[in-house]
Amino acid sequence: MFSQAIGKPTPPAIASGGVRLAAAFISVVLLAVLALAATLHADPAGHGTHEQIGLPACGFALATGKPCPTCGMTTAFTHAAHGNYRRSLATQPGGLAASLGVAAFLWPCMHTAVTGSRALELCGKLLTPKALWIAAGIWIGSWVYTFVNWPVT
Repeated sequence: MFSQAIGKPTPPAIASGGVRLAAAFISVVLLAVLALAATLHADPAGHGTHEQIGLPACGFALATGKPCPTCGMTTAFTHAAHGNYRRSLATQPGGLAASLGVAAFLWPCMHTAVTGSRALELCGKLLTPKALWIAAGIWIGSWVYTFVNWPVT
């Protein structure tokens, strides 16, 4: 398929079956993460919520008395899933950003899976090196924030 006016290949009108299947799988995983967060109760300490699903306490925090880069993420996801965005932000800013990102990314995944839309392809174009560096900066900044605000034991 070539566009005669431009001479470039014309992309297919809908996503391939493989892309749709992958989008459906990703949708199920993202929805499961959000649903799980909605069933949990945020730990008042701001971390440790993950222990409700049988995961062990953070070994890094136990060994050092300080948070690991992901400490508070499950708690922040849980606060966000319950609509308490301020508490989510105060707990772990990166967790709030990640939860909103998961919720936002769920929709183009589902749309692609159901309709064959190429929306997921457009989302993939947002993953530029600059965007990834920004995400890494948010994650590091969130760890610093959590580190500074970690309760003294």
